[in-house]
Order: sequence, then structure tokens, then C-alpha cells
Amino acid sequence: MKTRIQPCMFMLFMALCPFALTAQTNVAMGKTAKQSSTKYDQNGAASNAVDGKTTGAWAGANNTITHTNDQDDPWWEVDLGGVYDISKIEIWNRTDECCWNRLQNFYVMVSESPISANSTSQNQYDAGPHAFTTSGHPSMILNSNKNGRYVRIFISGKNKVLSLAEVQVYAKPAAATSPAIVFEHTNYGGKSMDLVEGMNTGPLKIGNDAVSSLKVQKGWRVILYENAPGTGKELVLTADTPDLVKLNFNDITSNIKVEKIPNGIYSEGDMHPCGGTVISVDASGKNGVIAATKDLNEENITKTIEAAKALGKGWGLPNQQTVELMYKDYQGSNKLGLQNGWYWTSNQVSNGYWAAQNFSDGIIANRFSGERQYCRPVLSFNPSTTCESKATR
Repeated sequence: MKTRIQPCMFMLFMALCPFALTAQTNVAMGKTAKQSSTKYDQNGAASNAVDGKTTGAWAGANNTITHTNDQDDPWWEVDLGGVYDISKIEIWNRTDECCWNRLQNFYVMVSESPISANSTSQNQYDAGPHAFTTSGHPSMILNSNKNGRYVRIFISGKNKVLSLAEVQVYAKPAAATSPAIVFEHTNYGGKSMDLVEGMNTGPLKIGNDAVSSLKVQKGWRVILYENAPGTGKELVLTADTPDLVKLNFNDITSNIKVEKIPNGIYSEGDMHPCGGTVISVDASGKNGVIAATKDLNEENITKTIEAAKALGKGWGLPNQQTVELMYKDYQGSNKLGLQNGWYWTSNQVSNGYWAAQNFSDGIIANRFSGERQYCRPVLSFNPSTTCESKATR
């Protein structure tokens, strides 16, 4: 069913819920797209409909419009990379007088699983057929609510050409139905596998040594194992992780353990909601230290301190003991992704000199404050810590 909101009702809605529409973003832009056939090579490529350009006029070598061959039931499809709760699809048509009227008798399909064939009755986003009636209206908006990962547009009929200027899919991530999901590619792309509580043993559904990203529901802990549990490398995660490459754990997982964690209880290696990795924690699991997910590399100690504070309340330089913990991690799995170089500590040894540790050999020495060195900011946490962090998650 198409939804139309009267102006007065819309104004009242926005006044009471100003956040409601901003939560929806175009999740199709830049995603992987394909079509039943392609004419004019890259000038008619499927990716032209997810490049962010809505221009409807054909522009030759600078074209941003898709184009299939003349064929029966041509289709175009985008893989959103994950399942989303889709609230709106906006379709931008060609505006050339020669060709705008090609987009007639078309249907829009949405599915959580790959679409194997066109259908005028199955997986419909908004009951079709649909049609553009004039070149003066370059786009059409379809409003509905349906979970899906794959969006397909097709024209039903013989000897048809499908051209699209842009397809925008407005959605938010669908509510998770399992405690965690692993994905074949980074940024939640490719094949996926829902995990269950307990041990998920190999061979994994998406293949062993094939996990590159994962999503974790709040209150759950996921432990990735390189080999059988207790052997090989392992990585503990408690938050969505879009890129395991950065954690040196890409494409090596063969077994996965999923377990509930008590509210507010953390272990070393957990991702903390304030935006970093827990690198030390006391016996209660409630008090510890978080390391940010990225290094600072400012030109001197003064700018390093300023950059650390800019991450949010409580963030700062690590003391020498904490830097030594980072060095041990660097020598092992390096789940923090640390560099081979000097790292500042918070210890000012004299006017103009601060203690730093060299991760290439473990040496601790006094370095001139005007030098450029690495720094991994830290934050101490406890049950009352309020996250006001700008640290990259």
C-alpha cells in the first residue's frame, strides 16, 4: 500500500518525532548491482543506478544510466549486503523524450534470499504493475515495509529495454533474529550465517576460513577460533565488527562460540560500547581499561594529548603499565592492530621529554616531546561510566 501524509499531519509528526525520518538512509548507493544483460558496456552498466547520480538524460561516455539489451522480461538487481527493514524505494527514470516511456508495466521485488526468477506475485514490495506516465516526473516513490537484502526491478513483456537513472532504497538494519550473524565479506556482504547459542562447529555454512565481518546483539559474546576451541588463535567480540582484516582475523575462523554475558561484565578482548577494546579488567569484570580502535600519529606530544582528549570525556594517554600490555598484545595476536614503532606513554620524565616504548624491540626510552610518535588512547571504565566517545568503533 502506498502511503501519503497530509502536510499538517507531517509537520506535527516531525515536531513530535524529529528523529523518525533521519534514521532511514539510502543503503543501496555503492552496493553490488547486476542486470539481465548490458548494452554499451560501462555506459550502460548496472552500477550506474547506485552511483548517487539521478540525472535522467543519456550522456554518452559520461553516462550514469543503466541499459539492457532489447530482450524479454529484462531485470536489474542490487544486493544490499545484509537484511534491512525497507520503508521506501525511489526509482529515477530516464527523462529523454525518446526513451522515458520504456519504463512501463514494471514490478519491484524484495527478498531476504537471492532471487532466482522474475515474479509478478511473489516477493512484491508494492503491488504492481507500475508505470511512468510523463517525462516531467523523473522519479517514483514506493512506500511499504518489508525486510529484504535483494531488490529487483523488472519489466514484464517481450522485446523490452530496461534503463534506470538511479534506485534509492531507504531502510534501517532489520532486527536481528539470532544472537550473532557472520558474513563472508567485510561490511556485512556476501553469504551470511545465523549463529546459535553455544558452539557453532565447522564446517560453517558460509565455509571455513571465510568469515570477514559479523554482527553481535547487545548482551552476547562471540569467540572466533582459528582451529578447534582451545587451539590456534582466538578473538573475542561483543559488538558489530565490519572488518576482521583490521583485527588480523580475516578468513581464518573454523569454529565459533556464542554465549550470553552478564549485564555490564567484560573480559579482555571484548568490544566496549564506549568505542574500544577492553585490554585489562579486574576480577569483577566491571572495572577496567579500554583502548581505542585506531592509533593517533600527531606531530608532537601536545597535539597528541589534544587529539586523545577530543575523543570524549575520560580519554587520554596510557600509562607505562598499560602500554606494556599493548606491547604484549602486539607480540601475540595483535588484536588491537598496533604498529611497529614508538608509542607515547603518559609519563613526562622531564621538561621536554616523555617516556615511550618501542614495539619493535620492547625498549622503553625518553623521547623528545616535539617528535612524531604513535599513541593508542585509553579510557578507564566502571559501572557508572557514561559513553560520550568519538573513538572509532
